[in-house]
Amino acid sequence: MEENSLAYSLDKARNGAPTLSVIDESGSRVYLHSRYDPAREAGVAAESIDPARYDVLVVLGTGLGYHLTPVLESIDRYRQVLLVEYLDIQGEIAENFTCPALLHNSNVHLISGQHAGTVLEFLSATLDFDNARGIQVYEHPPSIRAFSRYYDEIRQALGNLITRKSGNLITRMSLGWKYLKNGLMNLQQLSRVFPVAALYNTFNDMPAIILIPGPSLDSHLSLIARSQQHVYIIAVDSALHSCRAFGIVPDVCLSIDPQSQVNAHTFNWNNTDTIHVRAATSHPATMGYPYTFLSLNSHPTAQAIEEMYPRVIGSVDSKTGTVAGDAILFAEKAGFDPVLITGLDFSFPGLKIYASDSQYQHTYRTRANRVLTAPGLNMEYIMQSSGGIIRDGLHTRKSFLQYMDTIESLAGDTGNTVYQSHGPGLALKSIQGTDPAEFIRSYARVTLSKKSYCNRLLTGLQPLDRTVSLQEISRVFTDHTIQTRIINESLHNPEKKMRAKALRLFYDFTK
Repeated sequence: MEENSLAYSLDKARNGAPTLSVIDESGSRVYLHSRYDPAREAGVAAESIDPARYDVLVVLGTGLGYHLTPVLESIDRYRQVLLVEYLDIQGEIAENFTCPALLHNSNVHLISGQHAGTVLEFLSATLDFDNARGIQVYEHPPSIRAFSRYYDEIRQALGNLITRKSGNLITRMSLGWKYLKNGLMNLQQLSRVFPVAALYNTFNDMPAIILIPGPSLDSHLSLIARSQQHVYIIAVDSALHSCRAFGIVPDVCLSIDPQSQVNAHTFNWNNTDTIHVRAATSHPATMGYPYTFLSLNSHPTAQAIEEMYPRVIGSVDSKTGTVAGDAILFAEKAGFDPVLITGLDFSFPGLKIYASDSQYQHTYRTRANRVLTAPGLNMEYIMQSSGGIIRDGLHTRKSFLQYMDTIESLAGDTGNTVYQSHGPGLALKSIQGTDPAEFIRSYARVTLSKKSYCNRLLTGLQPLDRTVSLQEISRVFTDHTIQTRIINESLHNPEKKMRAKALRLFYDFTK
C-alpha cells in the first residue's frame, strides 16, 4: 500500500479537537472521527470492550485513537492489545494521536499502513492463543466504512485464524492428558524404536504414492495393487484396512493419533515389511511394531527431548494437525520424488465419508440395519458434520477447509515434486493434478527391489536408547521447574486436582 499517496486531512472539530478525514475506497471524503466532539467515541467504545471477559483485544481501525481511551484505562487487565490501522501512523497523524501512552505499552502491538496479507502474518505470529482467556475483536465503525474491502479481508481471515487456533487449543485441552501420558510412556520404549532422522534422504529420487482413505481412494486401489512393485507406498494408519482388502503392503505407515481408537486401524497388521513412523505422543499400543521410528512433535515432552538431544531423533511434524500433512513432509524428508497424493478429498464426494474398505466405513456397515442403511448413516453424518457447508458443489466441513489451507501451504512448498490425483473431491491449487495411471506410466516403470533395499537400510540401525539416555531424561524430569513448565503447556494451566494427577505421572516416570 502506498500510504504517502493516500489523501487524508487533519482538521479541527467544532470543539477545537483534531479530527481526521480521508478519501475512502469509493473516492469520497469521509471523517474517521466526529466533526463536533471526537472524544465522545470513548464512551461508545467503553460500552463495547469487555476486559473482564477477554484479555486479548484486536482493534480494527485506530484513526487518531479517541475510541482507545477506555483501552488505555484498562490496559493492566489485558494480556495483549493488537491495533490494526489502514493508514500509516507516522508524521502528523502520530503527532496528533490521542493515546500515545498506549503505543508505548509493552502489551500493545501496532501494525499500520501494511497490506492485508502482511497484517495477517503479523496477527498469526503475535496473537497468544495458548494463554488467552478470551479474544475480542473491536471494530471502529467509521474506519470500517471508509476501508471496507481492506478490513473485510482482515476480518474474515482473522475469524478463520481464531477458529483454527482455538480449535487446536480445544483439541490440546481435551486431549492434553492423553498427549502428556503418551509422551512419557513412549519415552520408556526407547529400546524398541529408532530415530526418524535415520530415514532422511534414504529414498532419494524414488517414486511414492501416499494413500489417504477419502472416498476417491476406492477408484485407485486396484491399479496401485498391480503396481506396488514399481512404486513405494506410504499409507496413513486409517488406510491400512483398504490396503489389506486389495493386497497392498505399504512400505511406510504413519500414525499420530493419541487415542486408543487408532488401534482399530493398526490392529493385527503383522506384515514386517512395513516401516512404521509414530509421533512422540501416538498411542503407546501402536509403538510395538518391528522397525518403528519415532518422530518428535510440538508437545512439550518432545521439545524437552529435542533440547537435550538436538537433531538426534528428527521430526516429520508438519504442523498441519493432520497425519496426511505428516505423510507429505515425511516423503520430502525421506527423499521420495516424485510423490502422488491419493484419497485426499477435503469433502464428501458421492455423499460418502471414507473409502469403502476403511475401518471407519466398516463401523458404519456394522451399525446398519433394514431401517438405518449404511448410505443413510453416511448421509446423516454428512448433514450433521457439514452444517450445510458446500464448496464447489460438494458437501464439506469447516475442519476440512482449515486442513486444506494448511496442507495447501505445505504441499506447495516442498523440495520434491508433488502431485494430487484427479478425483471428485476438492483439489489443492498449489500442486498439479494428474491421473494415477499416468503417474505410474511416467515414473513407475521399473521393478524396484524394495524388500532387499529396505533390509539393507535397516540392518545395523541402532535403537534410540543407544544415543538417548532414559536415565538422563528421568534425571532432568525430576526438576520441579521442568515438570511445571511441561504440565502448564500440556494441560493449559490445569486446576489443582489435575496438576496433582500430572505430578504423579512424573513421579511414576522418574522413580
